[in-house]
Amino acid sequence: MDANCLVYTGGEVAIIAIYRSPSFDKLENFFISLNDTLNSLRAYKTIAVIGDININIISDRMDSEEYLNICFSHGLLPAHQIPTRDDACLDHDMLKTRRYVGMEYPCYRSSLHSVKPGHNQCHE
Repeated sequence: MDANCLVYTGGEVAIIAIYRSPSFDKLENFFISLNDTLNSLRAYKTIAVIGDININIISDRMDSEEYLNICFSHGLLPAHQIPTRDDACLDHDMLKTRRYVGMEYPCYRSSLHSVKPGHNQCHE
């Protein structure tokens, strides 16, 4: 995976904790491994990818778009897009869940800055 990864599964929940060093600048193997890992966990109703991924999801770079597209294709959305280091969001909480905690309906900002219809504010 070109990263350190710990996968926890229990009940209907899967959690993938990742640290990807910024010194691994070729992301192709990481993307393939992440996609394969998510494919192997698709039966779980709730999936979280958390960690220091070192990919800036609030930039327009191709690596950011590819990472987000892989996550989106598995139903994972960013829980936040707040800068975590300087002006970059490098530490992620990507979630796929059918349970909404603390609010009636969740909303999110994707790379296209979408907000769930009917909601005009995201909780960050």
